[in-house]
Amino acid sequence: MQVEAAHLGSQLSQALAERDSQVNLAQETNQKLARSKNETNLLQKQLDDLGSQVQHLLREIARRDDPTIPSNEDLESVPVEATTDTSTLISSHFVLFRNVEELQHQNQRLLKIVRDLGEKMESEEREYRETMEREQAEAIREAHEAMQELAAQLETQKQSSGNIIKPTSRNGTLSKLC
Repeated sequence: MQVEAAHLGSQLSQALAERDSQVNLAQETNQKLARSKNETNLLQKQLDDLGSQVQHLLREIARRDDPTIPSNEDLESVPVEATTDTSTLISSHFVLFRNVEELQHQNQRLLKIVRDLGEKMESEEREYRETMEREQAEAIREAHEAMQELAAQLETQKQSSGNIIKPTSRNGTLSKLC
């Protein structure tokens, strides 16, 4: 029974280790997928922004060459309402520009925003890593407690088995005590 219990204990330890490694692998894969999706969305937005810049520059060049072409403000006679859509807000404040000086000013604002966001993301990543380490330590502690409990149960079974079967004579015959 003791050998079988030890074997079952080792199988349990191995199964728990395999489960933990599979859980970690699944978490890493999900994180990679989320990062890839975010990167794809970001690249699509950048592509859209660059397309808008090229279109705007082409319109400005066409207006410079032909002053009879109405301005964008004239074409858009509908008053601009306060927008809450982030993408629209970004496009209207950071994508379009009229001259190099305005472009430089926009780039300075964008660099400040990127640096602030970078610091925020690093802080959140650090907090996430600390949380994961705490959770992993807790899981290890729980596994250790489970292994100790299993060892205690095995010891109890061993003692119980020893009390049930006792030698009764010197020639090796055994009798069961009930």
